[in-house]
Parts: sequence; structure tokens; C-alpha cells
Amino acid sequence: MSIDWYNKSLTDTQYDYYQVGDALHDYEQYLMSNMLKSDVIMGYMLILRQFAEMVGYHLQVQQINLQHFTQFKNWCKERRLSLHTVNTKIRAIKTFLNWLKDSGRIQELPNVKCIPTAQSKPRFFTNAEFYSILRNVLKIRASNKVELSNYEIDLYKRAYHFYRDTGLRLMEPFIYELQGNKLVIVGSSTKNAYQRNVYLNEDQSMLVIELRDFMKKHVDKKGCAIGTVIKNLSRIFQTAVKAAEIPYGKFHNLRDTFATRLYYASGSIAKVCDRLGHSDIKMTRKYTHFDEIALEEALRIRERGQADEVVIISIGGNESQQQLRTGLAMGAD
Repeated sequence: MSIDWYNKSLTDTQYDYYQVGDALHDYEQYLMSNMLKSDVIMGYMLILRQFAEMVGYHLQVQQINLQHFTQFKNWCKERRLSLHTVNTKIRAIKTFLNWLKDSGRIQELPNVKCIPTAQSKPRFFTNAEFYSILRNVLKIRASNKVELSNYEIDLYKRAYHFYRDTGLRLMEPFIYELQGNKLVIVGSSTKNAYQRNVYLNEDQSMLVIELRDFMKKHVDKKGCAIGTVIKNLSRIFQTAVKAAEIPYGKFHNLRDTFATRLYYASGSIAKVCDRLGHSDIKMTRKYTHFDEIALEEALRIRERGQADEVVIISIGGNESQQQLRTGLAMGAD
């Protein structure tokens, strides 16, 4: 019996029996070969297994279609997941399908689109708000809401200063390599568009080491996942924000605060884009609109009767006049 190895129909038949379960195994090996951190790989694979459980592990990858994504979106809706969480899952699955296509396992990609969402405005903390949050870290222990030692309170407060001053995401100080005073953020993983180096001062570098050691001891003591322990930083912060009666404040707003302070200090949106690791400067331009956001907040304060008037000041040429007109149109006195 002779076999024509160049027979296209034979190749197609071979690929028809490549199942979702086999594809997930191969894709995980591919991610590991790219030296991605284990936590990142676990996040990707968790999403893909959720999708696989819905469509079936024995489904042939060639049969994945748009209807499967519709079913997956409905599955997410039933669990009341936020639109941003659903879109994160969809993007992870689309990346998996792109890999299948690049590997020659599927011929066409289903035309899958993320769910349209309104871009939320970034929110920055003023100095007064930030220090109010830090004071409330101590208060929440006094109210017995959280068990914290004096050392933990001091460590958490220093950590919040660190995040505000570096713009790092919550997990980044823990999962990326620290080379002296340089934290190497790997590109092409999670939300980082490219590899970048975040240069720290000596105190910040020592704090990263101290935080890693502290988290590892908690993992060894409680036997829980490292990610769960690290996220406690965010949970404590959220509790302190609520105790300080600051609306809409989240841990990620420390990153927004860093970007806003840097933009005001440098006047360069390109510099902010580079420091944040954004792939497109359009993602960074939202930080140039804080003048209007601050004015909106001032107007709300006046409406609550906590201020008598709102005064705006602009310095410069013709553009500053337009800024004044905009502010007056918005309701400034």
C-alpha cells in the first residue's frame, strides 16, 4: 500500500480528529515553553477549561464556531460576571484559537467580538484621600474587621506608598524577576505589550524582597495559594477606602494616581505610556482628561453644600482660554 503524503484530503482528515482536550494539553506545553510564569499559565488554562467543559473536551477543534461563543457568553451571564471579566475570558480563548490557526490545526477563525463596554474613567487619589486611606488601615483593625499586627499595618502602608509611586499592578512585584534595583516586566504576557524595566530605589527594592518573604511565610503557614495571599493587599485597601468614605476607590486606582502624577509633573503622555507599558498611546490619553474629572468632582461637592463656589484657573495662550470656556460651560462659577 502506498500513501501520498502530499495528499491534502489526508492532511485534512488527520486534523479533523484533533480534539479540544488534546489541544489544551499542547497549548499548555506551548505556554510553558515561552517561559511564562506559572500563575499566568494557570489563569489562561482555567479559562480554557471552562470553555472546554461547555463545548466538550472531545469536540474536534475544527468544529468550534460562533455559536459556542454565544453559549459561553450566556454561561458567563448566568454567573453574573462583569462585562470586563467576560471580555478577558473571550480574549484568552481567541488567543488560543489564533495559536490553533498558526499551528495549522484550524483553517478559519470564527468572527468573535468582545462585548462593547463603556470605558470607565480613571480615578486618582488626592494626597488628602490617600493619607486618609492609610489612617483607616489602622482603624479597620480597631473595629475588629481585620486581624492585623502592628508589623502588618506598617508593611501594608509602605506597600501602598510603593504602588502609588511605581504604578505597578498588584501581582507584578511578586511574579517578575528582580535584578538588583531593576524589576524586569516580561512582555507578551497578561497586559504587558512589551518587556520593560521598572527601576526602583534601594528602599523600594528592599520592600519587594520583604513583601515576597512575608507572602511566602503566609503561604507556608496557611497552606493557601500565593495569589490568594497577595490579593489580601487589595482587600485590605478596599476596606480602608470604604472606611475613609471615599466613593469608587479601587486598588488599581493607585496605578491611575501614579500615571496622573507623572503626567502632571512631566507633561509628556508618551512618557506615561512608556512607564505603564501600554502598547498604544490611545490607552494612555485618558490620563490627560483629569482636569475635567476634577472639575466634575468639585461641582458635586458644591451641590452637596460643602462648598460655596467653584473657581477654575488656566494659564497659557489661546488654548487656556478654551479650557476656561469649557469649565464655565460645565458649571464653574
